[in-house]
Order: sequence, then C-alpha cells, then structure tokens
Amino acid sequence: MLPSNDLFDLIQSMTKSEKRHFKLFANQHTKNGTSNYIKLFDAIDQQKVYNEVKLRKKFANEVFGKKIAATKYLLYDTVLKSLRQFNSGKTTDQKLNNLMEEVEILYDKGLLRQSKKALDKAKSIALDADKHFSLHRILSWEKKLVVYLMPSKLKVELQKIIAETNQLSNHLNNEIRYQEMLDKITFLHRTCMNPNVPCDTNCLEDIMNSHLMQSEAEALTFRSKIAFHEINSIYYKIHGNHKQAFHALRNIVALWENNPIKTRVFSNDYERTMIDYINSGLTAGTQMDYLDLIDDLRKTPTKGERDKMRREHALSMLEFTYYLHTGQLQKCSAMVQIIEKIEEQHSMIVDQVQMINAYFNISVYYFLIKDYDKCLDWINQVQDFDKTGLQPAILAFSKLLQVPAQFELKNFVFLEYQLRTIQRYLLKKQQFGSLESLILRHVKKCLNMPHRKDTVKLFQELKISCDEVLKNENHQIPISGKVIDSWLNSKGNAA
Repeated sequence: MLPSNDLFDLIQSMTKSEKRHFKLFANQHTKNGTSNYIKLFDAIDQQKVYNEVKLRKKFANEVFGKKIAATKYLLYDTVLKSLRQFNSGKTTDQKLNNLMEEVEILYDKGLLRQSKKALDKAKSIALDADKHFSLHRILSWEKKLVVYLMPSKLKVELQKIIAETNQLSNHLNNEIRYQEMLDKITFLHRTCMNPNVPCDTNCLEDIMNSHLMQSEAEALTFRSKIAFHEINSIYYKIHGNHKQAFHALRNIVALWENNPIKTRVFSNDYERTMIDYINSGLTAGTQMDYLDLIDDLRKTPTKGERDKMRREHALSMLEFTYYLHTGQLQKCSAMVQIIEKIEEQHSMIVDQVQMINAYFNISVYYFLIKDYDKCLDWINQVQDFDKTGLQPAILAFSKLLQVPAQFELKNFVFLEYQLRTIQRYLLKKQQFGSLESLILRHVKKCLNMPHRKDTVKLFQELKISCDEVLKNENHQIPISGKVIDSWLNSKGNAA
C-alpha cells in the first residue's frame, strides 16, 4: 500500500520539464489519448496540501474513482518510469549504465565486435571520469570478450587486463580508505563541535597519523587527493586554525583548476568544496575575489532545475555572508528578502546546517542596522535548531546576542532574569568563555546602576577588555568580534 503523501510529494518535487515529459510518456500508454493517470496527476498537482477526500469526491463518477488506491499506486510507478527515461544519460553514471546494457544485449545476440565497440566507448568515459567501480565491471567484460575476439593473442591480452585489474584494485582500495577517513573526520567534526556528545580525540589523531595522511603522494587518484586535503581542512577547523584550513582547501582548488574536465564529472564535489573554500576564506579573513568565485559557480552546469535552485540558494547566502563580513550593509539590505524566502522552502531545498547559518547571518544583519526586534525574531528561529546539536558555536553566540538586543530595546526587567538563563545555557554548552563572561558581568552592573547615563564609562571599560580578549583568543565565529565591537563603539560614543 502506497502511503498517502508519497505520490503527492513526488509530483510536487517535479520540475515543469519533468511534468511535461510525464504527460507525453503517459499518453503513449493509452489508446484514447486521455489517460486516467493524467487526470489524477493534474488533480494532485493542483493541490497545495494533499486531500484524498477531495480526490475521491472529484472522481466519484469515474470508473477509476472506485479503485483510486490502485490507480495511485500505478501512477506512482509510471511517474518513476517517466523520470528514469527523462533523466537517462544525463550523468556519467547513467551513460555508463546505458552503454553496459548495450554491451550485454549485443553479447547475448552474438554480436561480439559490436559489443566490444560499446565496451571501448564505456571504458574511455570511465577512465576520463575516474569511475573505478565501473572500470572493474568493464575489465571483467574485456576478459570475457578477448577469449572470442583475440584467441591468437589471448595470453598477452589477458596479462595486460590482469595488470590493469591489479592497478585498478589498488586505486579503488586507496580511494575507499580515504573516503572512510573523510567520513570519520566529518562525523568527528560534528561531535567535537557539540559539547553534548563526547569527542573521540584518539580517533582524530589516529586518522592524522595514518601513513596515508603524511603526503599527498599517498593519494593515488584524483578523488583520493581531494579527500586528503578535505581531511586536513576539517582537522584544522576542529582546532580553530582557520588559516591552515583555508590553505588545505586552496590545494583542492588547484586540483580543480588543473583538471577542468573533473569539475563536470564530479560536479557535486566541485560545488561543495568551492563553497567550503569561499566560506573558509571569509572566516580566515583572506583577501580574494569572492564575488568572481561566486559568479563562476553560478555558471557551472547543474543536473536539473531542482539542483540549480538549491545551488542558487546556497550562493545567495554566500554572497550575503560576504557583504556582511565586509560591512556592505546596503547590499545586504538588497539581498535580505531573497534570503528570507529560503525559510519557506528549506524543508525541500536547504539542509539544517545551511538554515542555521542563514538565520544567524540575517539576525546579525538586523542587529548591525539596529532593528533589534527583527534581530530577536531571527535569533528565535536559530534557537529552534538547539536540539539538533548542530553549529553549537553559532547557537551559543546567537543566545549571547540576545543580551545587547534586549538592552537596546530597554527590556531591563526581562533582561535581568534572562542573564542568569543565558549564563546557565552557555555553561551547559561549554561555550562560556572570557568574552561571554565580560559581557554578562558588565551588563548586569549596568542594570544595577540607578542612572542609565552612568553606564557609558562601564561600556568604555567593557570595550577595552573585549578588544583584548578578541585580540588574544581564537574565536570560532570571526564575525562575532565585529558585532560586539560595533555595539560597544556605539555605547562608548554615547558620551
């Protein structure tokens, strides 16, 4: 039995091109030219929220309306077949799968030379794309075909294929090991950043002490080399060394630049690592042409409309972050409405880490333009992710940011109580450092002063102390210093 919302979710996820293709596909399977599938498809497509009662009522007089559950099941299967046909051959993996099906069909028909031609074509694509799993299958077929096509050179050809297979096995094993280490350190990054989950530092050091991590030369394939530098960048991020993390990612960019064909083959890896590189550069305070890099990413091909939309959201957030870091608040203002729309679509397009970053950056923007009510609204949305354990440094700083925002709104009675709550929260999350202690302590003193005008001197003292802390301590969120500095400058100048 098909769950009620599965068909609805599938149809709603389809692009206009995919829907148009489905109708052409469905019409090919009907004699009358009017398919029950299309009627039901259109009815579901027009719904904003799935409602089966309305569907049954709408088709009560139709024959298929009496067996709508079965029709839905068949429609779901037809939609998937249509999507498979629509997307066939669009990716390297799909091209290889199609060619390997041709190889098998031609072989079964006894057309061995034609089968070999298809196999050679598949091998050329797989070699260019570093598709080692596919190459393993291709070499197996070469062994099968060489027996019939080259009997006089059988021994030489088999030795050649065996040598290729051994080299491929080494490369494949190398790639698998690097990927395993990358998966482990990615998990460790999340746990090390989350104080509620114990971080296995021994495992972290075991990864970095592996002989595979002593030199890039140990990485035998392109993807292994990418993984080698990604592992290094994550290790440095865990230890708060943003400049070294950026340098490791710069090595990945050099690999992409030297292998432009790979940017198309491994488009998802390319997009992910380039976005990480830009974010890392902003975090490290590195000077470079960020907007040019973002524009270059916008020009790279995507697999479909949905991927294009997801990427555009990611790049819009990246551009917004760049303007925020560089203090171009007018340009932030022009983009903030675009970014805010992400909230409406995040369940389908953007993952939780991206949403936390987006909401946090928007709250910082509103704080910097002194719209404290909106700042608090967005901080509340950041705090909705507290139980996920993701981005604990951002969650902690957004909690702290409530203090100056409430102070500027003159919510002094509420703030007096909130100071204790925020301190307990930061202590629990192991995010209560020198900066947090200074701010909470000085704001508490200000609240106890009989005259608010007497607080100027306190804020001037706080600024001197915070400047010293920000200068000597490495903070996970570099923009936090800019935010606190901006606020304290306004308070100190109030004299």
